[in-house]
Amino acid sequence: MYRCVRVEPADSYLQCILWRDSQHQKIQTYKLDTVTYGTKPALFLSVRAMHQLAMDEQQAFPIGADIIKRDFYVDDLISGGRCVQEAVEILKQTSGLLAKGNFKLRKWCSSDATVPKHIGREDRESLLKFNDGSDITKTLGFVWDPASDCFLFSFSPLRQPSRLTKRSILSSIARFYDPLGLVGPVITKSKISMQDLWREKLDWDESLPVHLSTAWVNFCADFEQTQQFQYPRRAVSSDSTVEIHGFCDASLSAYGACVYTVSRCHGNTSVRLLCSKSRVAPVKTSTVPKLELCGAALLAELLSEICQLKMFNCRYYCWSDSAVVLAWIRNDASKFNIFVANRVAAIQELTTGMEWHHIPTELSPADIISRGALPSELSRSPLWAHGPSFLRKEKEEWPASCVPVESLPELRHKVLLRTAAQLDLSIGCKFINSFSKLQRVFAYIYKFVNRIRGSEVTVSHVHHGTHLLLRSVEMATLMDDYKALMEGRPVKRSSSMASLAPFLDDFGLLRIGGRLKNSSLDFSARHPIILPRQHPVTRAIIIHFHKRNLHAGPRAVLVSIRLQYWPIGGRKTVSSIVAKCRICFRAKPRLAEHIMADLPADRLDTFMVTGVDYCGPFFYKSEVRNRPPVKCYISLFICFATKAVHLELVKDLSPISFLNALKRFILTRTRPSRIWSDNATNFVGAKNELADLSRLFLSDEQVKAVHEF
Repeated sequence: MYRCVRVEPADSYLQCILWRDSQHQKIQTYKLDTVTYGTKPALFLSVRAMHQLAMDEQQAFPIGADIIKRDFYVDDLISGGRCVQEAVEILKQTSGLLAKGNFKLRKWCSSDATVPKHIGREDRESLLKFNDGSDITKTLGFVWDPASDCFLFSFSPLRQPSRLTKRSILSSIARFYDPLGLVGPVITKSKISMQDLWREKLDWDESLPVHLSTAWVNFCADFEQTQQFQYPRRAVSSDSTVEIHGFCDASLSAYGACVYTVSRCHGNTSVRLLCSKSRVAPVKTSTVPKLELCGAALLAELLSEICQLKMFNCRYYCWSDSAVVLAWIRNDASKFNIFVANRVAAIQELTTGMEWHHIPTELSPADIISRGALPSELSRSPLWAHGPSFLRKEKEEWPASCVPVESLPELRHKVLLRTAAQLDLSIGCKFINSFSKLQRVFAYIYKFVNRIRGSEVTVSHVHHGTHLLLRSVEMATLMDDYKALMEGRPVKRSSSMASLAPFLDDFGLLRIGGRLKNSSLDFSARHPIILPRQHPVTRAIIIHFHKRNLHAGPRAVLVSIRLQYWPIGGRKTVSSIVAKCRICFRAKPRLAEHIMADLPADRLDTFMVTGVDYCGPFFYKSEVRNRPPVKCYISLFICFATKAVHLELVKDLSPISFLNALKRFILTRTRPSRIWSDNATNFVGAKNELADLSRLFLSDEQVKAVHEF
């Protein structure tokens, strides 16, 4: 196909190759004059050339032109007619039209043996032998038996590796090929098994747990018991009234949809499975009604794709066993939460003109695909192959509608909004993020309100305009406190400004009272204007002072602000805004991180290196009456490694008392290898005592006496 489409000579130099037959020859350059397989535009160019040929020869070959535009998939043609004569006409016109462009069709095959007789033997398809000996051919991955006009599915036994892993199971599942979903329940069963492996968080080459390994072995063993399935290729009968019925269902493991065609002709009714589709449920747990709604959305998408094919000009019926989902679909989507509303709106749009009905769960074939099935179970299920029995009956005998659901879940909560008593003039201003621009804007507003003529803006106008801005902000956000002060009442104790002793000035601004009335500071510094917490104007003022002070830190910015304004919760508010400054973040120095040296050996073993010191004196009462309190001390042994402290009580500062405390310490803890202390007399005396005792034990006389003992 690709080599039948010639490339423009001006573009052929883009397809050059270098070639030589041996290393002794010179390299020669060849240009490829036709479309080359493997390049990105190859598929589009070849298909577009066929469509252009069909448009050019539309008048001479009207049927062939329509077939080429509709029934070709790349270079494979799958088409058909209502009778043999129509099929022969399709063959002739399609072959004749494509021959005009030097596209030669080969490997013709038909379900009627008389159709291929109109072409030569060299252009006919060579049939293959199936497992049961029947002659088959393959088209687009399907196994088709032309004699019986059926699609065949052969379940060959899955080879089990020596060790089951997630990788080997995924490799086995990838062998399943079923684009129409005719054996969808089997595919669903394998998808659920794969999801169970993901829930266990296993690595790709990790052995499976016993229960998962056993389940997969049983699943594979069932393939040996079931040889094959077959489904008729022809979905509708000739000269019949056609109906399309779609079913959807969901379980906690998966949800799916299946579509059946119903052909009614002269009192005979046939039901055929057309296609199906399934998806596993999300790992995140969801409610069953939500999963049922996902199944309904999947059915709506499937039916919409069938409608776009324009092959069936008939009525469409949708079936679900969930009364909640049917109630959702029949209501306005805006009444529900986002998850439900989005899917209900999509279902209503895709299934416009289709009828939704309720079906009991035991009659729904979609229940099989939502739970999955083994091949042996699917082969014994007439419900899946031929649909529910009521489809062969008249509409009056279909299942009755369910009882409407009174209280629907996932309803959107209603929120009561109230209007503010005072309008915040700053809201809606496009300069709300810039305090300096806000000041000039409200300076003009102040001039307009007071009818001041002239185009210039003075400092006084900016000053009064700023007060006008802040008063509107305070009245809109702090209305309860503002109203209390207007009526001469104190603010509530629960108010955020109760500790600030607020009052109203002559302009109507909320200011801090404080104790600086007699100070020589400016009035704005003695009584700053109160700013509400987390207001855009407050944020704009903080950013303004932060930039004016050359990106100073939070404390410096807060000090400069409080000379005029008092933001509520100022420290946290200023810190959070300054922390978001991009310039400060980029200019923040990166501190050097020094690597600490290794710990000395003396700090690694518990109480092996110990420091000792005394604390006190303490007094304890003697057991003899009328005796004065007696002094005592505490000897502290501190471990250099763990900082653990061991306390021993001693009666005085003599070396003997310390040696007794040391004995008790050694018996309780361990014998240290080194003891550190200051030069206190008791420690020095104890050291001398131990040195004399060591010299005595190591003297020749003492050693000789020990040996002679």
